[in-house]
Amino acid sequence: MISLTLAILMAVLQGDTSHPQPPVAEISGRAMTISADTLELRGERIRLAGIAGPELTQTCELQGAPTRCGEQAAQQLRDAVEGEFVLCDQLKVNAAGVKVGRCWLIIPAIPSAPDLDLSRLMVRSGWAWTTPESEYASDEEYARRSRLGLWSDLKLVEGLVR
Repeated sequence: MISLTLAILMAVLQGDTSHPQPPVAEISGRAMTISADTLELRGERIRLAGIAGPELTQTCELQGAPTRCGEQAAQQLRDAVEGEFVLCDQLKVNAAGVKVGRCWLIIPAIPSAPDLDLSRLMVRSGWAWTTPESEYASDEEYARRSRLGLWSDLKLVEGLVR
């Protein structure tokens, strides 16, 4: 079942859902969230392409209060994918041996809904940053201007390790 928040985000995020590179492999199924930028599907860990999220154990100060921002960011991704069908295109294996891919939330119950790019969701909602090669710069700028997620307190962002 899709939450109202997710449905609103889907409407806002309708945009480029194209696959820019041919995948090395494709994997799909019910996803489990490992962190703000990593999922597990069928026992395979996939790092979301083009983004970096705070580490699970990372703490920070949000709006003057101590916050476990790594866990909070991971919860945003968990809320989006829990019980839903996810498709990932593995684009590469990075230098550390981690599989990196683009992942989409597929909503078969709503045929008119676009597939939701999970990297875009995390960056645009303010819970992840773009990486240098990312195509999500305008989404990060939107989150920054709107003071969403990690951007809600600009002093916080300067203190976080990307």
